[in-house]
Amino acid sequence: MAKLHMVSDATGEMRVSLVAEESPFPQSSLLSDECFILNNGKAGRIFVWKGRNANPNERKAAMKTAEGFIKQMGYPSNTQITVLPDGGETPIFQQFFKDWRSWEQSEGFGQVHVAERIANIKQVPFDASKLHESPQMAAQYNMVDDGTGETLIWRVESSGRVAIDPKEYGQFYGGDCYIILYTYKRGQIIYTWQGSSSTREKLTASAIFTMDLDRSLGGRPVQVRVTQGKEPAHLLSLFKNRPLVVYRSGTSRKGGQTAPPPTRLFQVRRNLATITRIAEVEARARAA
Repeated sequence: MAKLHMVSDATGEMRVSLVAEESPFPQSSLLSDECFILNNGKAGRIFVWKGRNANPNERKAAMKTAEGFIKQMGYPSNTQITVLPDGGETPIFQQFFKDWRSWEQSEGFGQVHVAERIANIKQVPFDASKLHESPQMAAQYNMVDDGTGETLIWRVESSGRVAIDPKEYGQFYGGDCYIILYTYKRGQIIYTWQGSSSTREKLTASAIFTMDLDRSLGGRPVQVRVTQGKEPAHLLSLFKNRPLVVYRSGTSRKGGQTAPPPTRLFQVRRNLATITRIAEVEARARAA
């Protein structure tokens, strides 16, 4: 059950107030002078919506509150937080509201259905070549496009963002955090990938550098925090015909690598027809 909260300092102090207990919500609930949190944490998603006139303090407080919800309500630590700009709402977010109206309504991939409605959708085999003409397919796989836009990737270091050589795209290490900027016809998405073995300092830096990048782009991109092992299908599609390879630990930083173990075990999963994830798993010796 999704709930809608407002984050505002209009009274002189920062307050988080419950706007609605249950979706679908009226679109008019979203005020451009404030920030809102759509809490669907039980389904693994929390959205932070930034009103175009909301001040920086409200935006920071909204993100902090969303992160606090994960701890306070006992949601899994890998609960996905998506930050949306006013006017840049994704179809999956729009479906929590009654009769959403926007200029994009007749463009792109149409409407994506929330989890409660997916059960009533006839399952469609994935075919990237038909994604543009099949809103039903886009709904089922939560794909904003087919991943053919422009992708830039940085590794998070204490000194800042370090650009990754495109030849190394698609190789993530569990001791690292990465920032992925994807640009496509309808806008931009910033994925912040956080390795399960990365330090607290790197996790904090990844959040700060993501906000810096977002500000440099006018606050328009959609932001999606991704934890290791919970990569969405669309992120996997950005590596074109190559699989995403995820190492349990380590770093891609030159000079920072350690010798790999003598035995490595990888699990191969094909999420969609052409999208594959190869992840290193713990190699345990079998008893004789």
